[in-house]
Amino acid sequence: MNQEIFEKIEAYLQGRMSVEEKEQFQQQLNQDPGLQKIMEEQLALTNAIETEGLKNKLNSIYDHQFGTHKQKGNVIFLKRFRPILAAASVALLVLAAWLIFRNTEQPNEQLFSQYYERPAGLPTTLGIQTNEAFSEGMIEYKLGNFSEAQQFWLPLLAQFPENDTLQFYLGINYLELSQLDSADNYLNKVAEKEESKLRMNAKWYSSLVQLRQEKKDEAFSTLSEIALDTNPFQAQASALLEELSEN
Repeated sequence: MNQEIFEKIEAYLQGRMSVEEKEQFQQQLNQDPGLQKIMEEQLALTNAIETEGLKNKLNSIYDHQFGTHKQKGNVIFLKRFRPILAAASVALLVLAAWLIFRNTEQPNEQLFSQYYERPAGLPTTLGIQTNEAFSEGMIEYKLGNFSEAQQFWLPLLAQFPENDTLQFYLGINYLELSQLDSADNYLNKVAEKEESKLRMNAKWYSSLVQLRQEKKDEAFSTLSEIALDTNPFQAQASALLEELSEN
């Protein structure tokens, strides 16, 4: 676990995040299985703190450091390590609440995380020409710097307002930034273009945006269109439709 992740988890567990930081961190948890695993490991560690074996270990450490032999059962432990247990109990409650919320309150968010995979990006060409702004934006996109990518692509869109490549990647960019209305707007523009090679790609990601927006009926309709047509997302759309039907 690197220092930045550790500090974020610590701030989250200790309630030192602002409302905005907490929401962003919870979104990161929902989208990052690796981070979820780290959190679950922290939960297991917290449980371990409250075990009798660890109590004995801590008392042993205390005796070794201060030359005091335990004579009153767990009195030493309770006096010296009560703050640790209190913090552990709080952490346990916070993690348990998060796990319950994740597993029971956000089924659509779980499905989104299960099926969403960000498009890898394209070679740095736009249509039939090489464009420096598009190339720079695509580099930032591939690096995960989505706000920076927008700074290159939004001005370019003013020059090429109907370019489906720009519209598609701006839609994905907004999705990565959790700006769902803007994401849906750009993706729908591409999905409505019968001649676009990115049409089905846009439909698939639009359905996932709708899922995150809790627009289950719209997502179901979009997925049905994808499942009935031969395209790279047909099997995924069919599988997701089946899971939605069960919820």
